[in-house]
Amino acid sequence: MTARRGRKLFTVMIIPHSERSVYSFSIHLTTVQVASFLLIAISLSLLIFANVYQDMKANMTELKELRLVNREQRQELEKLMSETNDLKESMQQLSELDRQIREIIKTSRDFSRVQLSTSYQPSTFATGPTPETVSDQSKYTTASILPGDDRGSSVSPDILARAAQLQSDLNAVQKDMSNRVVSFEDLRKELTENQLYQAAKPSVFPTNGVITSGFGFRPSPLRFGTEYHSGLDIAAAYGTPIIATGDGQVVFVGWRGGLGRAAIIDHGYGFSSLYGHTQKIIVNVGDRVKKGQTIGYVGSSGRSTGPHLHYEVWINGKPVNPRPYITQ
Repeated sequence: MTARRGRKLFTVMIIPHSERSVYSFSIHLTTVQVASFLLIAISLSLLIFANVYQDMKANMTELKELRLVNREQRQELEKLMSETNDLKESMQQLSELDRQIREIIKTSRDFSRVQLSTSYQPSTFATGPTPETVSDQSKYTTASILPGDDRGSSVSPDILARAAQLQSDLNAVQKDMSNRVVSFEDLRKELTENQLYQAAKPSVFPTNGVITSGFGFRPSPLRFGTEYHSGLDIAAAYGTPIIATGDGQVVFVGWRGGLGRAAIIDHGYGFSSLYGHTQKIIVNVGDRVKKGQTIGYVGSSGRSTGPHLHYEVWINGKPVNPRPYITQ
């Protein structure tokens, strides 16, 4: 290092191995300092950039994994959304079927005695529609469960909250399905009871013949004046089969005064039926009989002017006109 006019210089000499001349040049101290600073700065920058690059590389790997997880979550949510919509559609169909069945039962002309349960109230879903308003499909949709971006290129920040919303919706459907099962069980019991009632109700014509005398006051066939006739007289040939007009139990077989040889069947539900003037009864007290089953044959026993069946229907022990009950 030499000083030239107060300046600090470094002289660099290059001596080749050959016989070529020596080459030398001078560098100012400031230049050396600047060059050293730049070299250190570049080295530090490269070190920092290397660390940043490693971090970015690790973040990119993590980001790819997160995107893959996000894509899988979206697929699961889409599957759940589809299943939820299918369940809701099924629930809407069940609700409509429930309503139609109840309407049919309520409007049945012979089912007025059976009171349908009305305690069932379907639960509401997240947005609150009931089976009576199932036509409002917008309230049942779950399309809003998935975020708008369907490319799977970024992680949805509220995907867990939306999944929880979908789970809540599914829980509501499951609860409503449980309630619907109870409702249909009630309907099954009501329909079973209705079937028993319809089978027991005396509703068929008791024999193959012609009605010759109706219910109520009539001219007496054996004496002058009028008399109260508590049933129907059905003229038929001797030996014509007599059938039970409803399911029930035989509670009387024997001679019944002017009605001659007779049978009485208790059908339950307050109904009873009587068959008089028979030639023969072929069932016994205590027998269970079915609607349409032969129980005896037409005759002319007791106070009778010819072969016919005297047929009565009782409700709670009182005779009523059988005609309105004969529907078959």
